[in-house]
Amino acid sequence: MKFYMHELYNENGQLVTETPEKLKTCEMFYSNLYKSEKADNESQNILINHIDKKLDDKDHNILMDEITDVELEEILKNLKQDKTPGIDGLGYEFYQLLWKLDKEFLLSIFKTIFETQSFPDSFKIFINTLVYKKNDKRDLRNWRALSMINTDRRIFSKILDERLNKVMPNIISPIQAGFIKGRNTYDQAFVMDQVIKYYRGKELEVDNAKNEFSNKIY
Repeated sequence: MKFYMHELYNENGQLVTETPEKLKTCEMFYSNLYKSEKADNESQNILINHIDKKLDDKDHNILMDEITDVELEEILKNLKQDKTPGIDGLGYEFYQLLWKLDKEFLLSIFKTIFETQSFPDSFKIFINTLVYKKNDKRDLRNWRALSMINTDRRIFSKILDERLNKVMPNIISPIQAGFIKGRNTYDQAFVMDQVIKYYRGKELEVDNAKNEFSNKIY
């Protein structure tokens, strides 16, 4: 289902209806939302000094080793097709075919990015599309911005993601559920629910309760 922005509230709370004004309103809203702010270095240092878990040499090498053809081939092999490409129009199928034709070309690109820590222009270009959530459609706070990035950047991100997944269990607390592969936030909610019931003196079949809770969530 598509939703259209016939009018929008601008930063002054005024309704605008003309396309140029609506575009300007969107640009200003999301520019302010995502603008970078100067970090408080002192606060950062205090936080970092309280982190006791560090990467050992083995984990460090997993993250920083040179990208290999085996590693990249595994990523490309498991990519799902029929995904929307970015602004350049090149989807996963293109890069899978390119890999078959010239492995070294694609591998050298990603190696250079990793070694120089400098992203090409194609990584910095994307399309923002807005998806309506709920409530007043004239209020941009009720729209979710989705960035359609180019496929080459997605592939590179997957390389980093796979490497991070290998070391995360060694540095992230086992009780953290959010943003960790294989963990779910409903596990934490379930634990809290069980603790409350325990202190209230109630008895409950744990497995059945957890399944019932997860079914309600999903």
